[in-house]
Amino acid sequence: MKRFWSLIIAVVMLFTVFALVSCEQKTEPTSEPTTVAPTTAEPTTAAPTTAAPTTAAPTTAEPTTAEPTTAEPTTAEPTTAEPTTAEPTTAETTEATTTEETTKATGTTLPLYARFDFGTDSYAVQNGLTAHEFLMGCLSYNQANLTIDVKEDSWKIWVMADFPYGDDGKPDYNAEGFNSNAYALTFDSVITYDYEFPDEGMFPGWGTWSKYPYTTANVGKSWVGRHQYMRIRLINNTSNNMIGMGWSASNSPGYYTTLQCSNLYLQGDSGKKTCTPTKEYATYTYDLALMNALASNRFGWGSGQVTLADGSKVAQSSWCSTATYAQFIAAAKDPRNIGNIGANNFNAAAAEVTGLRFFLFGGIDNQGGGVNEPDNPNCDSRENAKQGTFVEVDYIIFGSSLDQLDAYKSNLERAAAAK
Repeated sequence: MKRFWSLIIAVVMLFTVFALVSCEQKTEPTSEPTTVAPTTAEPTTAAPTTAAPTTAAPTTAEPTTAEPTTAEPTTAEPTTAEPTTAEPTTAETTEATTTEETTKATGTTLPLYARFDFGTDSYAVQNGLTAHEFLMGCLSYNQANLTIDVKEDSWKIWVMADFPYGDDGKPDYNAEGFNSNAYALTFDSVITYDYEFPDEGMFPGWGTWSKYPYTTANVGKSWVGRHQYMRIRLINNTSNNMIGMGWSASNSPGYYTTLQCSNLYLQGDSGKKTCTPTKEYATYTYDLALMNALASNRFGWGSGQVTLADGSKVAQSSWCSTATYAQFIAAAKDPRNIGNIGANNFNAAAAEVTGLRFFLFGGIDNQGGGVNEPDNPNCDSRENAKQGTFVEVDYIIFGSSLDQLDAYKSNLERAAAAK
């Protein structure tokens, strides 16, 4: 019973999304792009289809059965509190143990996915976890908008053209020759058997127990152990405060608009689209289970309705097109919206990732509003892309737990710690 109550207390303290930030001093990067030639990969041309995948298997876990609360969800800006990691997340499979409450089923947590530790001689390259040639071979991007300066332990990515604006001074998402991937880095065919590093792919899903940490209903019953969390370490020398990512799965071969995560904030999860440029490295950790629900505007509400703070119900489709980040978070936390993040595509895919797409100069959400137009502008910040700005990326890694992510240190991090 002590274990049961400790889990309940842990969940109460959880917040559904976090951006953990740690900064280290770094030699100030040059203010102009280097003359290193960009990659010869062809630019992406096809805009993502808006059709939702139909072959993804839904999660089998039942939603929590907690009684509805009458308390209004908070409308304050989200905190950055770190979720608890009370349950084991990195141990290998062990024999089940019996307690008073339940039979505790345990499973194997997937290895850290560290393919995207960038650089010609990065820690991942040195330890057989990736290959620089592999990354360059599956990369494509729009060379008119981006150029990449490849370094020994990072990639410095420059913006070569502003995001287009119309005569009315507003972002022109449908400008001639422009598409939703104009500032994206796309890595197709990330499954490979051509290099020495183990082909232990990335699998989206819950990190430990099904739906944990949002409910403890399946703790001790349903272990998943997939790649729920993403961590990125970068210098963000732009005014853009929100990045994003998307993926293609083996059973959904396309970067569908429901297979993307937005609202990945860089300077506090405040809902603000802009921030102060910096020339220091910082690390940020995201819960993709929640971020996918935000970007695709799909919390999995079977009724198609959202219960608001005052108890009234509104249509999910209309509410999702205008809701702010804080309102999304409040709705996800409100137990009256049963099944809130249990059925979104990140957790229902049940298939290996075949491609990844990173939006490092603006998060993107174009669900339902046309090929390029965002359905909810609150989940899109592409308009912040400005010529002459850059991000320098050390790594982007994926893990099943925070402990697993904490254990990984790049060469740049090791050098900074040794000073």
